[in-house]
Amino acid sequence: PEFIGGSTQIISIVADSAAGKSYYLAVLSKMLPEILFREMNAVFQDANPKGNARLTDLRETLFSAREPSDAILARTVLEGEMYARCLRYDREVQMPYPFIYSLSRDGNPERSLVVFYDNSGEHFQPHIDINTQPGAQHVSSAAGIIFLFDPFCSAKFRSMMKEGDDRPTDEDQSDRHDVILSEMKVRVQKLRNLPSGEKVSTPLAIVVGKSDMWIHALPHPVRTDLIADGQLNRSVLAENSTMLRQFLMEHAPTVVGNAEAFSSNVQY
Repeated sequence: PEFIGGSTQIISIVADSAAGKSYYLAVLSKMLPEILFREMNAVFQDANPKGNARLTDLRETLFSAREPSDAILARTVLEGEMYARCLRYDREVQMPYPFIYSLSRDGNPERSLVVFYDNSGEHFQPHIDINTQPGAQHVSSAAGIIFLFDPFCSAKFRSMMKEGDDRPTDEDQSDRHDVILSEMKVRVQKLRNLPSGEKVSTPLAIVVGKSDMWIHALPHPVRTDLIADGQLNRSVLAENSTMLRQFLMEHAPTVVGNAEAFSSNVQY
C-alpha cells in the first residue's frame, strides 16, 4: 500500500550471461545514494528493505570483502533465488524480484519510486518464450534501459586487453550483443503493438563494462566532471557519449547499429 499513489520509474538492465549485471546493480545501489545527496541534495533511499534484501546482500559481499577473492557474486540464474513464483493469468510463472528505491529532494515530502530488476542473462536470449517465461517483460514499460556490453565477449575488445586480463577460456565468450539488442527490439514492439520499423523513444544507455581492461585504448580520457552546480553536466555527458560511440563504431559497429535502430534516444 505504501507504494501506491506515487510515480514509478522502471529501469531495466539488459545483458547476456556473465556480463556483470549483478555487480553493476550492487555498485549502483551503493554509489547513487552517496552521489545524489552529496552533489544534488537528492535522497535516494531503500523503499523496501525486506524486498531489497537480496540486493543488499550482494552489495555487502562486494564492499565488505577483505580480499579480491571474497568479492565474487554468484551468477543470477534463470528461476534462481532472484526470482519468485507468482500466479499470472492462472499460470504459475517465475518473476524477478523488484528492487524498489525512493527518490526525493531533501525536505520535500514528494517522492518518486525507482524500480530495478536483475534478470538472468538467459531471459534476454531469443529462445525464451515471453509468454511462458515473462520475467523480462518489464523492458516494454521501462522509463529507461541500460544495456551492458561485455568486452570479454568481443574478439576486438579482447585484442586490446593487456596480457593476463582475459577471461578464463572455459567460460562462454560468444558475442551475442547484437542478437540480444535485436531480440529486445522485437519483444518491445510486440508488447507495445508497434510497427516493426518504428523506434521507441525510451532512453537507452549503452554501458561498456569492465573498463579497467580496455579504457587505456580510448583516444582521450573519459571526463568525470559529470555534475556542476547540483545538475547533470549535459555537455560533458554528450562529449563522453560521442567519443564512446565512435570507439564502438570502430570495434563493435553492430551494437551501435542495433541500438540506434531500436531507440531514438541512445547514449553511450
